[in-house]
Amino acid sequence: MLLMLVPLVARAQTSGSEWERGTTIAVFGGAASAEGTTPAGGFGAGWELTPHLTLDGSGWWLGEGRGTTSFAVLLGGRVTLVPAQRVMPFLSGGFGVHHASVDLGNQDVPDFYRSRTDTGGGTLQGTQAFTDAAWAIGAGLDIIVRQHLSIRPEIRMVAVSADQRTRRVAVWGVHVAYHFEDRFVTP
Repeated sequence: MLLMLVPLVARAQTSGSEWERGTTIAVFGGAASAEGTTPAGGFGAGWELTPHLTLDGSGWWLGEGRGTTSFAVLLGGRVTLVPAQRVMPFLSGGFGVHHASVDLGNQDVPDFYRSRTDTGGGTLQGTQAFTDAAWAIGAGLDIIVRQHLSIRPEIRMVAVSADQRTRRVAVWGVHVAYHFEDRFVTP
């Protein structure tokens, strides 16, 4: 009879301010600049492994202009530089692939792509696709707005490499992130 009074599951009591692993999804809006400034947009998902380390997967569309549109898919990490608080600076980095579609008839195609086309002595026509290795480094701020919502202004340098050449694209803007688990929010 006394056994019925004992709880079957024991749970620790927490104050609600302790860190937990978490999952995030985010959308990104901003701009990119290689030879000129153009719009950029994207999405991402992340897993917060520790209070200071998040693994991120992201995809970015870069409307590069000059006869080129591109898409980058990166897997990387984000490291916060201070303990949990409302505003936290971070460093980010990652690697992946960059896919560009190039209009060969456009005279303003960047040399990074034009030099890799085979003209055969004729006029360039049509569209050609390039898929290259990419890596990125960046920095920003993680600003907690609400328990499940944060904004992350960020700037990244994306380097696209092929044939022993590198093309650098600066990408900047703001991520709006939703956190599925509760986050610590200071008053």
